[in-house]
Amino acid sequence: MSRAYILIHGLAGNRSELATLYDSLNEKGLTIYAIVLKGHEQSNNELAKSTHHEWLVSAEQQIQAISKQHDKLVVIGFSMGGLIAANLFEQFAFEKIVFVNSPVYYWDTKKIIRNILHDIVTGNYGHIKRYMASSAKIPIRTMVQFITFLNKSKDKFAHVTCDALVLQSRNDDTVQARSADYIFRHLKGKKNIKFYEGGAHLIFQSEINTLVCEDIVQYILTPKLYNEMPK
Repeated sequence: MSRAYILIHGLAGNRSELATLYDSLNEKGLTIYAIVLKGHEQSNNELAKSTHHEWLVSAEQQIQAISKQHDKLVVIGFSMGGLIAANLFEQFAFEKIVFVNSPVYYWDTKKIIRNILHDIVTGNYGHIKRYMASSAKIPIRTMVQFITFLNKSKDKFAHVTCDALVLQSRNDDTVQARSADYIFRHLKGKKNIKFYEGGAHLIFQSEINTLVCEDIVQYILTPKLYNEMPK
């Protein structure tokens, strides 16, 4: 039996945001593919020209090519990558899906305001700089495409019948933590969920990235521990 592990990055992201996970899986000798969505890993102009339909089709085409070489597919979708995985499940019947900080409810306004106030009080403008960089990174047209795709994707989780793991940072100010509860409730197969107190949205580039990678490796390689991961 040939099994492939497919990593899908998030909106306006790239394969480097999943580098620590890629390395963790690679150390186990697994066959890994990190796909790139249409318009990503290019200029902002190219990203702005791409549509949510093209993002999905580009993922579909790459996974189709992978499926010709492997009869079992495990997908780890980060952020919007989780939406892509849910949309393509019925076509490819993935063996497992791991959803990491995947959105249903986008932007946690309260956390954003609290972080901005914290920056002003402390004089450490890390959050404000990140928000400004993010707004410059994602074109308005791309955000409109994303919101359209998000709204179309919410009912797709109810069609996912494979084993699934939902991971979410509670301090994620990009994706509201209640998104994980929504996804978990609607999944139809065997499922588990875990929340992290830290990590924020870019969890694989955070202080807890090693822990998250270990949890994912344990989940996909040690099924007997399936129900031992706490909520």
